[in-house]
Amino acid sequence: LGPDRQTASDLVDYAAEQIVLGTILYDTAALPQVAGWLAPEHFADALHGRIYEAIGRLVDQGRRADIHTLRATFDQDAVLREIGIGATYLMRLVEMSTLPECAEEYARMVLALAHKRLLLGMVDDLRDTLFDAEREVDGLAADFASGLQKLTGTKRRGSGPATLTTTLPPR
Repeated sequence: LGPDRQTASDLVDYAAEQIVLGTILYDTAALPQVAGWLAPEHFADALHGRIYEAIGRLVDQGRRADIHTLRATFDQDAVLREIGIGATYLMRLVEMSTLPECAEEYARMVLALAHKRLLLGMVDDLRDTLFDAEREVDGLAADFASGLQKLTGTKRRGSGPATLTTTLPPR
């Protein structure tokens, strides 16, 4: 690696992740704006993904998702209990919240960075297999194209090929 070469760790915005979570915790009305396309695995910080998933699970059950109910949920989760996620961290998330109507913009940032990390991983995998004398170029290209198709979706209804940005809801 050269000194100026960026890595997947450069494709992370923890503050944007925290703002999304804090905004949803402050006002769960922000959740429907992003729930249809933002998934726990899009968060670079696995802990943030778990928090997002827990919020969604509580809301799906018709329960309130706030600092107190999440803390009770986390107390039952051995991994989160071991990490020590509690009311202090959840309160810090709420302190970072923005207006509910702005949650979508920050969630778009989180998703775009997740897509970039996936693309970087695909490129790294391709680079690693390029030097395999057993692999044919056509096979490498086909595998890479298949990965891109999975990432973007095969087609949008009647609109031609999808792109990473067209997999998001319109603004």
